[in-house]
Amino acid sequence: MKTSTKILIGVGVLVLFYVWIFKSASSDNEKRKNEEANERQRVESVIAEVNSLTSKRDFDNAIVMANTITWNLDPSWYKSNVEHYVKQRNEIIGTIMQLKANSDSVFAVQSAQKARQEQSHKDLMLLKQQEKILTKQFQDSLNRINSK
Repeated sequence: MKTSTKILIGVGVLVLFYVWIFKSASSDNEKRKNEEANERQRVESVIAEVNSLTSKRDFDNAIVMANTITWNLDPSWYKSNVEHYVKQRNEIIGTIMQLKANSDSVFAVQSAQKARQEQSHKDLMLLKQQEKILTKQFQDSLNRINSK
């Protein structure tokens, strides 16, 4: 075999090797991008569910669901995503806790106002009953005075 033929065969083998390496790298890169997109979609759907529960004022279940906001795909490779969602999870839980505390405070105030209104209504009814009794006693007294 001639030297030029050997060189051409060697170059051909190298070209095939580089094509194979490039295809493998492209395939792995595409697979990784798809996995990353799927993981991001999964986490974002959990966040959407937390928002839905929060808007329904179901704070306890929203907190439970918010605790599942985590990046699960290869955490060592996607450290920035892990840190991003940990920070977002903590902020969301803090916000829900504040909303729950505010809601509990509002409920307590509303309950106290309702109790005061009910007590005022009872007091008013009692006063009306006392007024009827006093009016009846006054009428009876007038009738006795007039009958004498």
